[in-house]
Amino acid sequence: MIFIIIQAIILAIIIGLIVQYIRVNARAVSKTEFEQAAERRARRLRHVDPVITCDYCGAKFDTSKYQVCPNCGAPYAKDAEWLRRHDPNLQWADRAAKEEYDRKLAQARVDSARILKRLRRAIAAVVVMDLALVGVIGIGRYLGSQGTFQKDEKVNKYNSDHFVKTTYGLSGDPVVLDKGGLRVTVLGFYAEPVTSSAKTQDLNASLPDGKYQLIQSDRELKVALKVENRGKTARRLTIDVDAINGIGVNESLVSYSQFRPGKTVIFYTRLYHVRGGVVKDMVLGDTMVRDSKSYDTLYSSKEETRLSTTAKYSYDLPEAPKAGKLVYEKGDIQIYAVKYRVWKNADPKRELWIYNRSDERYAIRSGEAKAGGQTIDTDLETETSDRLLPAHSMLLLSRVYPYLKDDGAQKYDAKDIRAAFTFSALEDPARSFTTPYIRINDYSAVSETAVENEETDRSAGSAADASGAAADAGGSAAATV
Repeated sequence: MIFIIIQAIILAIIIGLIVQYIRVNARAVSKTEFEQAAERRARRLRHVDPVITCDYCGAKFDTSKYQVCPNCGAPYAKDAEWLRRHDPNLQWADRAAKEEYDRKLAQARVDSARILKRLRRAIAAVVVMDLALVGVIGIGRYLGSQGTFQKDEKVNKYNSDHFVKTTYGLSGDPVVLDKGGLRVTVLGFYAEPVTSSAKTQDLNASLPDGKYQLIQSDRELKVALKVENRGKTARRLTIDVDAINGIGVNESLVSYSQFRPGKTVIFYTRLYHVRGGVVKDMVLGDTMVRDSKSYDTLYSSKEETRLSTTAKYSYDLPEAPKAGKLVYEKGDIQIYAVKYRVWKNADPKRELWIYNRSDERYAIRSGEAKAGGQTIDTDLETETSDRLLPAHSMLLLSRVYPYLKDDGAQKYDAKDIRAAFTFSALEDPARSFTTPYIRINDYSAVSETAVENEETDRSAGSAADASGAAADAGGSAAATV
């Protein structure tokens, strides 16, 4: 803002100097001033030699004292001697005009030079300021772009990290993308050892129904990626992850990262709450490669890509808890309303579990939630925005409960809260459908824990997580990065 004000002041000065320059040069060649100068010279001549000789009687007299000849009374307005001395159009007047012109022109040259000097300084100031601004913006953009390029990373970036390489990797070709000038290779997986200080509790292990224990694990994982930019310009890359081990997620393998032309980088993407603590399979969704400068799309695909690993781990779709209630079913699509406690005496969690047991891939979207016919605030629309449900997977929606405000949870449980969902089939649009408004808080009961305290619950979760991670625990403990 200050820069703009200074620029405006300097531009106003420049305009003023230009106007002043034009006026100075206009006055130097003014016809009116020439005529006035000639008349002033003529008037001065009247008093140089006022005595003339009368053309009629020959008498001499002073014209400054007499209007006519005092001897004969003859007028002298047309007297040749008088006219020769006082006519402004004669040589005397011309000489006066030229002298005035020369004087004015000399003064105009001095004034013009002074004004032009100031004008040049003002223009130079504007140019310097503009160049400085362009330079600052250019440097800022360059430094900013340097900071946004993906760089090589270490798997353990922080002192609190203890990731080691797992014994399993991708089965088959590790190159997951070779389009748009970019080549993306999965180099392997890294995990926190089960024996480390990392939490290994299964978030849902405390529920009495053991069939769906390994849904979310606190064991953190990383996937190592190598990206080669074979193009001549920088590229931006996005690769979404739709599901891991049969559980729908809303994550990215690469999130709109930028890569320098002709460079290769190796970095690590963190995976959270992976079922079982190992990666058995992963479903990649939307993929896009763009030119960083022009933003032209060089490659785009919404096709599903399934990656399988060599991990010795198997799973089935987790079953809904016995206390969960089936609130909607159409063919291979099922929706359960689930209310449970993670451990004893904890506040109940309220969720929706959506199952897709078909071979079709769906995009899910929810409309507004309603209670008693009135729209209420929930995160349903946000949580289901552009969410994909791959074939043979389930999606857990945890942010479905209305904002409580001043009302208690029990009061909301007693209300009839409903929402509708649209399932858009991506392979066969004819299989798309929209549910009626279904009650999303229709719980048959609350799944209660059978443990006495959190430590017992944590031990049960750790045992479940350890069984899922057994495939790589031995090799991982010895490996270091």
